[in-house]
Amino acid sequence: MRGVLECPYCKRKLSGSFSRGSTKRYPYYHCHGRCKTRINATLLNDCYQHELQRLILSDKVSDLFGLILEDWNTNTHKTVHVQHRNLAVRKLNEQESIMSQARKLFVVGALKPDNYSNLKREFEANAKCLRRELMDINRKLESIGRQSQIGSKSFLNIFLGFSSLDLSDKKHLVNLIPPLKVDFKTGNMTLGLNSVLSKILLT
Repeated sequence: MRGVLECPYCKRKLSGSFSRGSTKRYPYYHCHGRCKTRINATLLNDCYQHELQRLILSDKVSDLFGLILEDWNTNTHKTVHVQHRNLAVRKLNEQESIMSQARKLFVVGALKPDNYSNLKREFEANAKCLRRELMDINRKLESIGRQSQIGSKSFLNIFLGFSSLDLSDKKHLVNLIPPLKVDFKTGNMTLGLNSVLSKILLT
């Protein structure tokens, strides 16, 4: 937040530096010239990150992300599984139709008992495989549905990965969403959202 935070005393923009200790370096924000203000940067950085990660996408925007995710990441797999399911259903219906005809022929005596028994065993074996295939496909479709929901929900908290951003990205984000009303002792602050961001982000 160097160059964004204002000195609480002289209102100039604070710079940043490190103080070397016996085992590690400690970051500080400090003022210039005669103003000797020096503030623990770790506290303010942690508080800023905490406030940033409280921001979530509005429902309308998250729904849009969900639709994009559905189209981009899962729709192709879903289409393939639906096609496989339709094929399995059609095969099962064909098997049941054949068995229904065989049953009618057996009733009127046009089909011998041995032949009917063989057809019935073949039908039961095929039907069992097709039903198992349908169950497997339905499980995959349910899994895709759950993944889509989880994926869209993960977009809600879009700043959870702030700590893993490189320095230039963090600077860009701090300038885009600057800290306001900073209490330099406690770290309490609010975030400044411009007119566009305030429509898509909620606290």
